[in-house]
Amino acid sequence: PAAAAAPTNVLHPKPRRKGDREILDVVFPDGTKAEIGYPAELALAELGVRPVHGGWLDGYFSLYRELTVPPGGHDEIARGGPMIRELAGRGTLWQPASPAEGQIMLFDFAPWYVALRDQKDGMTFEQRQLWAKNLRGEVRKDGYLVLKASSPVRLARAGQVFRGGLAGPRLWFGGFGGPLVVVAPMPDCETAGIGPIEADQGVSESVCKNGIYVAASGERGVVERVIAGVRGKLVR
Repeated sequence: PAAAAAPTNVLHPKPRRKGDREILDVVFPDGTKAEIGYPAELALAELGVRPVHGGWLDGYFSLYRELTVPPGGHDEIARGGPMIRELAGRGTLWQPASPAEGQIMLFDFAPWYVALRDQKDGMTFEQRQLWAKNLRGEVRKDGYLVLKASSPVRLARAGQVFRGGLAGPRLWFGGFGGPLVVVAPMPDCETAGIGPIEADQGVSESVCKNGIYVAASGERGVVERVIAGVRGKLVR
């Protein structure tokens, strides 16, 4: 809770102003570029943005895992405890956050820290090493993180859905005890199989136009303004 209250592992991009709207040039973790416009009063850039991407190992589709960015970075995962061990590449292994969860892989793509939270009795050591050896992160000059993987690690494609959730690349704005706004490239706007986001945080709604999916959760008034006012377009 302390780490979430003072997020450090986030990016605060600088928006462009156009009338009463702000425009953000964003890069999703698969390298896709887009412009996200919104009413200036929503102040999305001030919420802070983090990349999220899902993936699995070839031949182990049931071992789907999410690559997320803990707001408190390294300290949020370590929680003052010792590291279990170093892994290949830029990976390390840490104790689970609770007895009901599995151990946590942490990737250091400075200045970003990316976490893969395993399930209890989840991946084997060899499978974790495959993730560690074959996942790479590149930080662009504008601060966005782009993730790349070599076989057998496979990252979900844009718009891909897995078990009712969006698995493809996306960006999270906010969510630190307040509203959460998710934007993602979705070329076909096929949203039928996607469930609500953070359903325990108030209401959740979504919309998809021009190949950009937008979802929000939180207080109803804020969510309605996000869904009505946030729009995006892909940039070649």
